[in-house]
Parts: sequence; structure tokens; C-alpha cells
Amino acid sequence: MSLLLSTACSPLWAVLGTSLTSPSPLPTTPQHNHVLRLGPKFSLDFKTCPDLAQTVLVVAALKNATLQMTGLESLRIKETDRIDAMQNELAKLGATLTENGSTWTLTSGNVPSEIDMIDTYDDHRMAMA
Repeated sequence: MSLLLSTACSPLWAVLGTSLTSPSPLPTTPQHNHVLRLGPKFSLDFKTCPDLAQTVLVVAALKNATLQMTGLESLRIKETDRIDAMQNELAKLGATLTENGSTWTLTSGNVPSEIDMIDTYDDHRMAMA
């Protein structure tokens, strides 16, 4: 959750789940000076927590961020090839996920006004993202 908070999202916990909202405009008061916002380029190593990558990718894509990641190798051998799945589904959000050796780069684009149905690949992590 601290990673998502670092994107200037505010969590709202409720009985049926959690939602994240982004203040508009982003806070500029002194108490928010410690907030690390995604953009224009952010790097993360998911080696110790690769299962968080899908959620972070979706947040970054919708926050119009460029994200460089390492430590995603094991995502290819989960319930589905999660890297391939994320490449397909992020394209529906106007983003691209490219691979260069052991580094993956998310490049955000324009989110379409209407988004095609997102496929979960019968994979719980994909569904949660």
C-alpha cells in the first residue's frame, strides 16, 4: 500500500473493498512534500514481490507514468504468462510494455474513452489488477 500511496493516491477502505482516488489538483501543502509521484520516469525492482507488478502496472498506466522494472522473470511461469497477458491488456489502456533483457518498460499513452473488456486469463492476480 505504501507504494500506491507514493503515487499520491488516497485509499478509502470500506466493507466491500478498497478504492484509490487521486486528489485534484495534487496536494502541494508542506505535509505532502514527501510524496513521490510517478512521473515522468520511475524504476522498481520486483524481485522480492513480483506478484505486485500487475497492480502497479495498471496504476502507472492510468497515472500516465513511464515505469522501468526488473525482477519480473517469474511472472512468465505463473497461472498464465503474466507478462504476455499484461502486454495485451495494457494495450487496451493505451500503454505498452516492452522487454529488453531483464528490464521491462511501461510507456503510458492515451487511455481510450471506451476500454475493451479486460481479460483475466483465469488468473487471480490478473483479476485483482
